[in-house]
Parts: sequence; structure tokens; C-alpha cells
Amino acid sequence: MALNITSTVVSPQGEELQNLYGRVAVVNSQYGNRLEAGVDLYKDAQSFMDGKQPFVVGFNTAMAAPYDYDTDSKDILDLGHDLLIAFLADQGVVAVKELS
Repeated sequence: MALNITSTVVSPQGEELQNLYGRVAVVNSQYGNRLEAGVDLYKDAQSFMDGKQPFVVGFNTAMAAPYDYDTDSKDILDLGHDLLIAFLADQGVVAVKELS
């Protein structure tokens, strides 16, 4: 599972980046009531697999949200992707979840 950034992103150095590949990490807090999620962005999936460094971008790529195990999805990785899609959209960045 990954995020694909479909909007054009401008790096702090002014480089235009398109169609970025994002790898998501999600952590449930020790009390189980908060998820922390972040995404690292790469040129493409191969760059990630080759161990390249993620791009530095001019927007937030990490966030936290309340979490309720009893009512929210038990699959925190899937939920983290959905939360990040909404979080990035609030910053004008369009992302879609890739299930393969």
C-alpha cells in the first residue's frame, strides 16, 4: 500500500515534482487513543526500493489524529493512509491510495 501524489509539488528549492510515490508509517499511541502518521515522498517506487532519500517538501507530511479502537478501523495502516489523504488535501496536495 502506498500514496501517490497526483498534484504538482514544489520543493523548498523551487524544483517542481510530479507524481510522487509515498510510503506511510503509522503508530498507535501507547494509550491507544491517538494515531500518528507520516509519509515519505520519493520520485517513484523504485527510488524507495533503491534506498534513495525522500524528497524534502514545503508542506507537512506528518500528522496525528484521535483514535478509538472500538469504533474506528482496526487496520491502522489503511486508516493512516485515509487520514493522510485528507490531511494533505487540506494543504492543497492531492493524494490517492495505491493498494498494490
